[in-house]
Amino acid sequence: MRTVSVSEMKELDRRAIEEYKIPSIVLMENAGIRSVDFIDEWCKKNNKASILILCGRGNNGGDGLVIARHLINKRYRVVTYILSPRKNLIGDPLTNLIVLENMRGVIHFSNEEGPDSSFYKAAGECDVIIDAIFGTGLDREIQEPIKTIISLSNNAGKPIISVDAPSGLQCDTGAILGIAVKAQYTVTMAVAKKGFLIGNGPECTGAVHVVDIAIPKRLLDMPSNNAE
Repeated sequence: MRTVSVSEMKELDRRAIEEYKIPSIVLMENAGIRSVDFIDEWCKKNNKASILILCGRGNNGGDGLVIARHLINKRYRVVTYILSPRKNLIGDPLTNLIVLENMRGVIHFSNEEGPDSSFYKAAGECDVIIDAIFGTGLDREIQEPIKTIISLSNNAGKPIISVDAPSGLQCDTGAILGIAVKAQYTVTMAVAKKGFLIGNGPECTGAVHVVDIAIPKRLLDMPSNNAE
């Protein structure tokens, strides 16, 4: 399996946006749609209809907000739980939040005090949890209250599908940054990440599915330092 480092993946994204003029929000939309393709197929196969999506405030959370919108359109019961106050969202994630709000999606925001009753209710009633908290660029230990939310999610007895990377996994080394999501499946964008195959990576990612988000093939075909 070919892999790339975090810095190599950032460079692919940068060049797609700056050189090929692909808007970042288009890449986010593609990431969400391709994730939904996998989630929808898996849910239909396993007779799952109720979904809890955990979103961070950054681009990985933005992917999750796109996923929420498309799953709602497919008639799933979706609760979106954003692990941040609303005021902290900016840029593409905020744009996708506004669209989801206009669709009257069920959205809850966490506070600094930890998970509230809306989280416990959604986690208890859902069939599957989608992890879109942190992406591949995480390089610091996870702090409270997100640490508790990840722990509760891991112990909820529900299948977890991570978007791009399991939150809390260092995607170069495979180290766990304090705590990490233990996913059954990881839908990752464009190329698998180096840390998926080493350290604690395999126990966190579960089965890895690489999806195309329309980064130009010419960029993806360029050699990386981690080809295997």
